[in-house]
Amino acid sequence: MKRLKPLINCLLLGAIALLIGAMIWQQAQRQQSVRLDYDNPTPSPSTHLSPELGQSKTAEVIDVHDGDTIKVSLNGRQERIRFCGIDAPELAQPGGTASRDHLRSLIAAADNRVMFMETDKDRYGRTVAEVFLPASQPGDEETFLNYEQVKSGDAYVYTQYVKSCPNGWALPQGEAEAKQARSGVWANSQAMKPWDYRRANR
Repeated sequence: MKRLKPLINCLLLGAIALLIGAMIWQQAQRQQSVRLDYDNPTPSPSTHLSPELGQSKTAEVIDVHDGDTIKVSLNGRQERIRFCGIDAPELAQPGGTASRDHLRSLIAAADNRVMFMETDKDRYGRTVAEVFLPASQPGDEETFLNYEQVKSGDAYVYTQYVKSCPNGWALPQGEAEAKQARSGVWANSQAMKPWDYRRANR
């Protein structure tokens, strides 16, 4: 029996080493998978753009101000939400009203209910967030409104802020599709970007 103890100990240590090695390999594979998804921001049926579980809030939209700002009612109080990572034309700009109306129609089709995940507060006190339409049926996916606005050409990617959005990696792909189709703001290559318009009109 004494002779077997060293052998048993060796076998146990070997099994533990194999288990630890397998766990390290699985973790590395998961990290590589996430890195590959991030570096290849092409939304596909297997790419689920969604709010992080437990961090989103559901609210009723009471006003769509423009193509990237809404007002919601949440727990009896009103809150203004600025969409993270995008910038829509101002209402006085060409395309501004169309951008607002596009967003308004998407939200109306979901009975004016949205889910949002706060990422920041801006200097005006607005909540900066990723905004989603809830899934219409169990098993369906949420609709990422920030992405829908750039994909339709109703907003630009706000490059300097897009990195603060958890699903921001998808926005440049949506914008590329709008550019290629010359949709919305991309129908006029000379259109002034909203951030330049605001600077010129201060």
